[in-house]
Amino acid sequence: MSTKLINYNYSKQYILNEKEDSLILKNLKENTGYINADDYQWKIVTTVSKKLYKNEYYHLIQYDDQKLGWIQLEDSIQIFRFDPKTYKLIDTEYYSNDVNDKLGFDKDFLSAFSGKLLTVKSEINYKNTTYYGVFIKNRFQGFHPAEILDEAIDLNIEILPSNIIEKSSMYVTSSLKNEIQEDLKIESAKIVVLFSRLGICKIQVNNKDMYWTEVSNLEDIESIRLQHQDLQREITYDEKHLNDIFYSINIERNKTKQILKTVLSDKEFLKGNNNFTETLKNENREINRLRKELRLAEERLKHQKEYNERLTQQKNKYKDRMDLVENKLKVLDEKYKNLKNKFNN
Repeated sequence: MSTKLINYNYSKQYILNEKEDSLILKNLKENTGYINADDYQWKIVTTVSKKLYKNEYYHLIQYDDQKLGWIQLEDSIQIFRFDPKTYKLIDTEYYSNDVNDKLGFDKDFLSAFSGKLLTVKSEINYKNTTYYGVFIKNRFQGFHPAEILDEAIDLNIEILPSNIIEKSSMYVTSSLKNEIQEDLKIESAKIVVLFSRLGICKIQVNNKDMYWTEVSNLEDIESIRLQHQDLQREITYDEKHLNDIFYSINIERNKTKQILKTVLSDKEFLKGNNNFTETLKNENREINRLRKELRLAEERLKHQKEYNERLTQQKNKYKDRMDLVENKLKVLDEKYKNLKNKFNN
């Protein structure tokens, strides 16, 4: 595999699975502490950056938008992402797996997946087995072995009405429920999607309505199935890395686009709404007026406090003087009494 692809610095996703007592460093150059990686084992983390430090590559990782720190990713399982694909569960092949147990899932996936169209957007390799990341309505539903899932093949191939066995059952959904009761007059037909292993397909009838049916209801189409087996070939490791890089780049691009749209939208809104702008100006003027009144009130309060302090000081001085006079009077009174007593004697 290309070394450039391995060392290309972009945002990746991993299932953290490092040796026991591995450390997540808060900072590479400063001894600012660390956290134990054991607390995040078997959690899905995202790499923010990658740096070469002391001849070893360290990844800055985050979990649930919280940056954790720097760690060497040696045994963790990389999640390879790609554009969404549609799959269906092969019910008879289903079995549970310890990957989802380790990820903390506790769910009856067989009941949840049976008959539904599933979206697959990623894959991992664990113990030499390929697992697909399954989503339903954009909610992650864990990783499941590739061998129990059947990929939808987009065909868009015209067939003859005579290829469809007369009075074949047609259904509204891929679960082959809600059978169409009316007799269909088929003038043209096209196989749109094929689930080869499950033996079901979606057919467009008369360039309009879409129906699901079993492949066994079609005649002379085995060659079509064989011709398109190569569409399900296994991609190479390099291709997985390239797809993951493109996926990451598109995420960042879409984030940037959304930010730009928000900024431009706000700018145009302010520019095109004079009433709103004028109201905003009036509110700013009112705020400034209130701020001035508040400053004046604070200044008046300050002056009042200073006046009260001066008045208190004057009162204290007067009180001190009165105390002094009172003490002097007491002394004089005592002297007067003494002199009076001497005179009387």
